[in-house]
Amino acid sequence: MNNLAVKDMNRILIRIVTIGFFIALAFHGAIAQTFLITQVEMEGVKLNIYYDLIDNDATHKYTVKLFSSRDNFVSNLKKVSGDVGLQVSPGTNKKIVWNISDEFGDNVEDKISFQVKGVIYAPFLKLNENYTKLKRGKSYEFTWTGGSDKELLNIELLYADKKVVEFPSVNNEQRYNMELPTSLKPGKSYKLKIYDSNDPDKVAFTNEFEVRRKVPVILIVLPFVAIGSAVYFLTATPDSNRLPDPIKP
Repeated sequence: MNNLAVKDMNRILIRIVTIGFFIALAFHGAIAQTFLITQVEMEGVKLNIYYDLIDNDATHKYTVKLFSSRDNFVSNLKKVSGDVGLQVSPGTNKKIVWNISDEFGDNVEDKISFQVKGVIYAPFLKLNENYTKLKRGKSYEFTWTGGSDKELLNIELLYADKKVVEFPSVNNEQRYNMELPTSLKPGKSYKLKIYDSNDPDKVAFTNEFEVRRKVPVILIVLPFVAIGSAVYFLTATPDSNRLPDPIKP
């Protein structure tokens, strides 16, 4: 996008913010929450929305989405990042970044309204296992309750919330056997994401777990060290074929 286009985009967005900006928050079945937009600013072709989400229950997680009046608030905007999407924790100074150029290109109305909608996140499956340490190359069974046997589930392995492995989709038989690839990097902050292939909002996550090597490094290295030591003592001892002198009377 050239400089002129950027300037035009800024002019349009300022009008959006000052004339057409609208915020709505929808919480279902929740109490004692406070939602407040604290600041809206332009940063190039991006719109930053800052907000506070206060909840007296700090364990609550939220699904937060941004909508626009372009389609009468039907579909949530996709080119967003920050404190938006699944499992957003309550807190202050939360930030949503919307890239309007990536979403709409240069075709942006002079007046447009927005809605921020949030609901308490509730997984559609209840997982039974609570693994904390898993080893590469080994199989593990995950079982759960909930969902429908008509659902086709997608299963992904995440590391630091980024997808690293996508497993084949399976029918919801309330169990899944997973073998960890041997190519995985050992470390913490892994978890499984299980979601309905037809409705990504129906999603569940395992707890975070650590991936370990199948055989610890020290057990792999020590045999070679022992063999090396034995070879050294056998070959480095001087006069190893010489018989001892007889004992003098």
